[in-house]
Amino acid sequence: MMVQGFKLIPNWFSWENQGAGIALTDFGDGQQHLIVLMVDKGTQANRGVYRIGRRLNAAGEVTGGWTGWIDVPDWFSAENQGADIAVADLAGNGRRDLIVLMVDNQVGQNRGIYRVGRGLDANGNITGGWTDWIDVPFWFSWENQGAGVAISPPDAQGRRNLVVFMIDNPPGLNQGLYKIARTLNVDGVVTGGWTDWVKVPGWFSWENQGAGVAVADLAGGSRGLVVMQIDNAPVVGTASGQNQGFFRIGDGLDDDGMVQSWGPDWLGVPWWFSWENQYGSIAVAMLGGKRKLFVLMIDNPPGQNAGFYQVLDLDPDPSVHGSWQVQQFPSGVLAVHAALLPHGNALFFAGSGSSQTRFGSPDFGDVAKGVAVSIVWTPPNNTFTTPATLRTPDNRPFDLFCGGDAFLADGRLLSAGGTQAYDPFKGRADVAVFDPTAGTWSFVAPMKNARWYPSLITLGDGRVLATTGLDGNGGDGSKTNMEVYDPTSNAWRVLHFPGPPGLPLYAHLFLMADGRIFFSGGRMDDPMVTDPFIFDIRKGPVLGVPVPDLLDLYDGTNRRVSFCRRRKTSECWSLGAAP
Repeated sequence: MMVQGFKLIPNWFSWENQGAGIALTDFGDGQQHLIVLMVDKGTQANRGVYRIGRRLNAAGEVTGGWTGWIDVPDWFSAENQGADIAVADLAGNGRRDLIVLMVDNQVGQNRGIYRVGRGLDANGNITGGWTDWIDVPFWFSWENQGAGVAISPPDAQGRRNLVVFMIDNPPGLNQGLYKIARTLNVDGVVTGGWTDWVKVPGWFSWENQGAGVAVADLAGGSRGLVVMQIDNAPVVGTASGQNQGFFRIGDGLDDDGMVQSWGPDWLGVPWWFSWENQYGSIAVAMLGGKRKLFVLMIDNPPGQNAGFYQVLDLDPDPSVHGSWQVQQFPSGVLAVHAALLPHGNALFFAGSGSSQTRFGSPDFGDVAKGVAVSIVWTPPNNTFTTPATLRTPDNRPFDLFCGGDAFLADGRLLSAGGTQAYDPFKGRADVAVFDPTAGTWSFVAPMKNARWYPSLITLGDGRVLATTGLDGNGGDGSKTNMEVYDPTSNAWRVLHFPGPPGLPLYAHLFLMADGRIFFSGGRMDDPMVTDPFIFDIRKGPVLGVPVPDLLDLYDGTNRRVSFCRRRKTSECWSLGAAP
């Protein structure tokens, strides 16, 4: 069975699973080997079994064959709600030790327990015996939907910490939590005490079908915590949504479980195809000189289950993902507005830039005094050109701050509206164009309506639509009207048709292939909440676009790249694209 992006674990015999784990180790031979755990749901007691895939190549493929499945002895639980494995040299004697975690879903409160198999060899044998099962203290959850275990790299004294992770499944929103056992010895004894449970921030799922945790030294030298969750998408209409795996990286993990900073967002595991999962796991290892994230998932189709894993680059590759660099020169203008000009230069313009003091200063717009309203950056030489400030008949600078922008067909940039006054903000009807060839601003015909925070969009015939915004009195009078600029006649025409009842400030508008306009529902600093709709300025009718609780967005290769869960969290998340 071939699935894009995932590798099949052979001979996965289970039809129902209640836990899974993945780990890597080198056995001291300079080769990376893969270890997977599955919890088989039997008719009576469950069964925890593992196997080793020998010698991974740079792509994470097993080249040396697989061992058979080996039982974790004394697996007593009849119901599990998660499991995982980790491998480390706990004794510092060069041998590998296997740490196994399971969540026992007994009658009443759940129980998280682990044990250590001492002296794991390359054939999967435990040569030094197993410890007893040891309780993770203060396991408070009554229902879990995933768990994980990880071992930190050794510190200067060779000590390793145990990280235990779980997903608590209360009646409402789920929560991912972890705790750290300081200094785990080869007998499974925690000699440095346990931390309290620490919440993973930004947990959004109400239903999970698996989880995992890993600890690794990141590229910058700091210790990182990686957590994974499988989100079980909610039912939309009569159909349940497709699942999706996510991971998030916390940088700067200390012995007390505190993370200095978390990545800005959850990253999606690409090519996730499963609609039902029965747990998963993650591990981090160096492979081919690069840090790799191994993601395990159990697919639970109507028939027999299957185990798959995927290998992702944990560290960004600049040749694939690009890179950011802080430039060692100032632009001189706060880039509230920015536009890429036709010849590759960039125009930064801000006007007063949300500063009432700047707005009222007699030096506002004085280029000689360094108070310019716009500037043109020319890479790669990083030179700057300051256009002359455009002034109104009363010799005040035309304040470009909070106007709307759109390109004309000849490459000129149209900037309409802006700030007439502060406290409260009032819109203006003035319109200017920037000529990238001459490097100058000039006025064109003003709009019929003053606008602050308007939305502009270039139409297919080269005209520009302007709509929404606060009016000249700071009110909502401009939210319900639209007008179109014709550059051939340098004139605006107010539209009179049964169009939208109103749009929020800076409404997110997109021109469709057939000439109609799509409003996505996106907005800026406006309490008006409006569902998406489509309108046609040529004909007038407005078509509503129903949006379910779960909204999936796909890219050109039919991969899901973002989703919104509106009535539960009113948030959207972007999923990482495939590397």
